[in-house]
Amino acid sequence: MYPSLIRDLMKGEIDLAFISPLPDDHEGVAGDVLLTEELFAILPPGHPLAGKESIDLIELKDEMFVLFSEGYSLRPIVWEACHKAGFKPKIGFEGEETETIRGLVAAGMGVSLLPEMALQHQGPLHPAMVRLRSPQVTRTVGVIWRANEKLPLVAKVFHRFLLDFFAKRKTD
Repeated sequence: MYPSLIRDLMKGEIDLAFISPLPDDHEGVAGDVLLTEELFAILPPGHPLAGKESIDLIELKDEMFVLFSEGYSLRPIVWEACHKAGFKPKIGFEGEETETIRGLVAAGMGVSLLPEMALQHQGPLHPAMVRLRSPQVTRTVGVIWRANEKLPLVAKVFHRFLLDFFAKRKTD
């Protein structure tokens, strides 16, 4: 979870952490954005909007949402997107794992928003994935470290590897 990563980093228990979104207001943390990815609406396979190429988020205003529990970084992103669309999501279920969110949606228990990366795995229960036209919803994934401290050599090498790897992915 987001707060525990920052806590462990600040205590010196870890040197680097993958985090989403990259914190922009924590004075003890420095970081780099590795990627920005789009979030998609996920719907039960039989949902009337499941076959559409894209939808506006407002079209889901009357649906029950399956969201990550409090403290998970995707929850406020989804909440803010719904707010921008003009509604407050009705929460039917909460979960702590991407697999749980996908499974509950695929089983018809509600709708949600997930990043494309979380939808690449094909399991026995797979929801329909529909692009959002408005608002377009994204999240950043980054790497963080303690600001004003020199990284240990192995962490520095790994950090350089991450920057190079994700820069190459952007150009492919």
